[in-house]
Amino acid sequence: MRFRLGTTVLLTSAVALATVQGVPGAHADGSTPGNLSHLAAINHMSAAKLGDILAHDKTAHLDHTGHMFYVEPAPTAPVKSTGPQRARSSTAFSNVSVVPALSSRPSSTHKIFLDFNGTTVSAGSAWAGTGAGKVPAGTVITGFSLDSDPSTYTPAEVSYIQTVWKIVSEKYSPYDVDVTTIDPGTAGYSRSTSADANYGDHVVITDDPTPVNDICSGQCAGVAYVGTFDVTGNAPYDPVWVFSSMDYGSAQLAAHDAAHEVGHTFGLSHDGTNNQGAGSYYDGQNNWVPIMGITNQNAIAQFSKGEYPDANNQEDDLAIIGANGNSGADGSLLLPDDYPNTGFAPDALGSESSYGLNGIISNAADDDLFSIARTCTTDLTATATGIGAGQSVDLKVDILDTSNNVLASDDPTSGEFFDNTLNADTPTGMDASATLPSPSAGTTYRVRVSGVGSAANGYTNYASIGQYHLTITGCPAALPSAPATASATPNPGTTTGAVNWTAPTSDGGGTITGYTVSGLPGNPVTLGNVLTYHPTNLVPGTTYNVTVAAINSAGTGPTASTSLEVDTWAPTTKPVLTVTASGRTVSLHWTAPANPGHATLTGWHIAGTGPGNTTSTNLAPSPLAMTYSNVPIGTQTYVVTGQYAAADTSGISPSDPKSVAVAIKPGAPRIGIASSGARGGLKTATARWYAPTTTGGAAITSYRVVAYQVNSAGRVIRTITSKALSSSGRLFSWTLPGGRYKFRVVAYNRIGVSPYSGYSRLVTSR
Repeated sequence: MRFRLGTTVLLTSAVALATVQGVPGAHADGSTPGNLSHLAAINHMSAAKLGDILAHDKTAHLDHTGHMFYVEPAPTAPVKSTGPQRARSSTAFSNVSVVPALSSRPSSTHKIFLDFNGTTVSAGSAWAGTGAGKVPAGTVITGFSLDSDPSTYTPAEVSYIQTVWKIVSEKYSPYDVDVTTIDPGTAGYSRSTSADANYGDHVVITDDPTPVNDICSGQCAGVAYVGTFDVTGNAPYDPVWVFSSMDYGSAQLAAHDAAHEVGHTFGLSHDGTNNQGAGSYYDGQNNWVPIMGITNQNAIAQFSKGEYPDANNQEDDLAIIGANGNSGADGSLLLPDDYPNTGFAPDALGSESSYGLNGIISNAADDDLFSIARTCTTDLTATATGIGAGQSVDLKVDILDTSNNVLASDDPTSGEFFDNTLNADTPTGMDASATLPSPSAGTTYRVRVSGVGSAANGYTNYASIGQYHLTITGCPAALPSAPATASATPNPGTTTGAVNWTAPTSDGGGTITGYTVSGLPGNPVTLGNVLTYHPTNLVPGTTYNVTVAAINSAGTGPTASTSLEVDTWAPTTKPVLTVTASGRTVSLHWTAPANPGHATLTGWHIAGTGPGNTTSTNLAPSPLAMTYSNVPIGTQTYVVTGQYAAADTSGISPSDPKSVAVAIKPGAPRIGIASSGARGGLKTATARWYAPTTTGGAAITSYRVVAYQVNSAGRVIRTITSKALSSSGRLFSWTLPGGRYKFRVVAYNRIGVSPYSGYSRLVTSR
């Protein structure tokens, strides 16, 4: 029977919450045993069943709400143990401050969080309160420890945690649950609504004496409510308690306790015998015990459906667990089968030098079937191994022909031995290894892995479930042949490309596991089993000789060759620039270079340097000319640069620099002091001047003097211009008709003539 939260919840594992003392069947609200039907309805069972449990099972009690719970005994000391003990810490490695991060199925939204760090009892928890069976709200509970120091974890404690996680993970491996030591947060295991797919258990594994003393006076191994795993609103029933202090330092015992308590949250009841009475705990047979019986020293703990003698509980544990999925339907939590069963096409593994894979046996009908192709006659051996300590799956291995006739088989009888390290009896004979001597070359064989029971030890294959690792011997492989074809192409306008090839015609008898590509930047590179490679950082204009070779277990085979040339993505020539000047106007014209790589021209940039000039101009791609006005005089130098971009890079193509002299007409000369000619002789006069204050940016090439003859009224009556005079001269004496004169001077450079100077004073030619 499965008990659901909301209407009824069972509390298990040694709780004395309170309330009911004296006559079995009395209950907290003060009603009499005659009101048994009321209590039976609360606990979702018949009045007859509830009455029988309360009348005959001294461990059964009712809490103050009328819900039933059990006071379960802690395990007895191991037979070869002298009493409660703790593993000694190894000094070979340093302590660590955090629990190792372990996760059996990280993608699952259904968490079984094994919390070794401790917890704080929340006020909203059903465990919180005062009095018998309660822990005061806000109590800080420390975590697991073997050395009384819960702040760090010794190597021995880390090993303990790993073992507990491994065993609990195997018990629930057929289901979509993540057994983890990584805290998913309250939202990861508390179900808020029926649509919430994130839910599960918070299992606190602790050596702190407070909860075990408060809840059960230090006499129980763990406690948990029943049927809470997938129930909406299960937050108040957090946590599930596992008291590792009661397990004699044995990780295997603690793991079985945890699996038992988690089983209750899935809705499982106790497994006992009719002879012992309702609510009893079956202590097993030889090396076997049901998980929901007494979690004691037996090496093998499996789920059960009451197949052992005198069983009082025939509920189907695996089916009940499987109905805890999001929909609550039968099997909705069960994972899909990982490999085909007998009767279906086997999982074809091909021809390999060796095989290794992991699998899960999920129920009695599940066997996993594989086929292999043998190319040699060396012995064929298939070996399946489980987790070891705490293992549930009793493995059998068969080697078959393609008609499923058994050619070789192994199914050892299970047993147990006392493991001093684990301080517990651990199973033997649970693994299997079958050998077929001298198989035929060129033949396909099958390997089957299944879970079996042991009549001698009282269990069937019903719950012989869990994880296994399968290894199969293969045949040595030869080297593969070269890839059948190889080709390479560049990606236009980029420094990338693609190399493609086809698989070898021969794999050498071993699966192709990858390829090696050589001859490219950053190569050689080893890839997985793919048929293409995309090189980067190729140098434009470079031809690469590329080789590709296949890899199998025998090594790297011969190569196939191809070549890859990436176009030059930017021009290899320069823009041709012409620069001319007219006065202070400068004109630039250029031609765009050839662009064999078909890179995109994004624009032009013009840089000008010279006296007073820091030109920096960006232009669109289309113009091939530019004119500047009011350019400072002097020698100006220009460079035009094409800006190019490919798909994955960019660059430039600059022209050669071109210079031009920018000049204007010179400034006016400054007039000097003119003088009259000497008396007697030729009639002469002398003009004097100074050079212009500015040459206009070009050298003065000559001067001319203009003489103006004036009459007595001061009017100019004649103008006489001299010949071109030397650029270095600053005076000119010349023969003029007699009379009075004044002078002006002009300067010349290559651009033209300057303005006139001012007039000189009047002088006399005489």
